[in-house]
Amino acid sequence: MTDMLSRPLGAATEGPTPPQALEAERSVLAAMLLDHESVARAIEMMEAGDFYRTAHGKIFEAILGLYDRNEKADLITLVEELRKRGELEAVGGPGAISQILEYATTTANLEQHVGIIRSKSVLRQLIRASSEIQQECFPAGDETGAILDRAAQRVVEITDA
Repeated sequence: MTDMLSRPLGAATEGPTPPQALEAERSVLAAMLLDHESVARAIEMMEAGDFYRTAHGKIFEAILGLYDRNEKADLITLVEELRKRGELEAVGGPGAISQILEYATTTANLEQHVGIIRSKSVLRQLIRASSEIQQECFPAGDETGAILDRAAQRVVEITDA
């Protein structure tokens, strides 16, 4: 169960672990639970897909749901929101939310922690893109120039995000 929660859906279980920063992910979620304004700051800089851990992305989305309804997120409201969404057990239950709150110390470093998460997300995107490019290159079924153009486009899409 822990491995399922620690890797994104569809992630390979063999090979090197992709770049990630689980402590930073927990710290950002904890800051969002500590301070309503931290939610606004976080959503300006990142999205749920930036989290390595699938459960963290679901928690982020649930906090955003509360924020969109102008409700403050805390342990009780977040657990109830996840329950309504049918995702409480998928994120590890109330115990997992309580563990995230252990990382709640301050919101002062929110931007730095989001920056770490985004950086790791970009690296994972580059790994996926390079794998796709590799898969396209091996059969050499298209013109080299066309493959290069698509490869460059993939990288541009990552840098523009």
